[in-house]
Amino acid sequence: MDMQRIDILACCVLVLSLLACGCTQPGGDGAQSGTNTTTVPALTPGSPSPQAESSSPRAVPTPPGEWDGKKPYDVKFVDPATYHITLTVTPTTTPVKPPNDLHVDTVAMKDYAKISSTKVEKVMTTEIYHIPFPYWELDYTVNAQFKERARFDLEVRDAEDPNRLLAEVNMNRANFMTPKNNTLGNTANSGTLLFREGFKDYYFVIRTDKISSFSLVIKVPEKYLV
Repeated sequence: MDMQRIDILACCVLVLSLLACGCTQPGGDGAQSGTNTTTVPALTPGSPSPQAESSSPRAVPTPPGEWDGKKPYDVKFVDPATYHITLTVTPTTTPVKPPNDLHVDTVAMKDYAKISSTKVEKVMTTEIYHIPFPYWELDYTVNAQFKERARFDLEVRDAEDPNRLLAEVNMNRANFMTPKNNTLGNTANSGTLLFREGFKDYYFVIRTDKISSFSLVIKVPEKYLV
């Protein structure tokens, strides 16, 4: 009988000891010491969000949406630094090869967008514009302030590949002293360029000297044959 009491007493002492150890461990007040916690830094006003740092802003192609065919878009000018324009880089011209099954009908062409400037700067760049057709034309007219010293350079660039130069127009003293109205490559004070590609985004780079004004008109086909 005494041995049974001793065993029961020893069991009670062991249980009490285990309970005492559990209550005295760190975090025994209800907090779990093994739980992983993540501290989220608070954003102060003016601090950039992580999402804003990861995504770089891109120029939005203009004109947006679908064209109703009624009124030409007015393409604006932007800061040349938008496209990281430098005067030391020599552009490379990529020939535009027309598809074999594309028949260009340039008779029924309609004004799609207009670019004009009476306040002419040394270096100017346009917004990005979108061509939703398989080919398009560019009519250009340039007025010289002093014919003997006038100069006008126009570059048509691919917005997705800025190093790709689709076409360029270069006018100098000789062009303005004896102006011509020929098209497709004749760099007189007016002319037309035909581009046998489309469904992409483009922009213009313009450099001038002694030019009073100029205008550019983008034309697209009312209908085309494929």
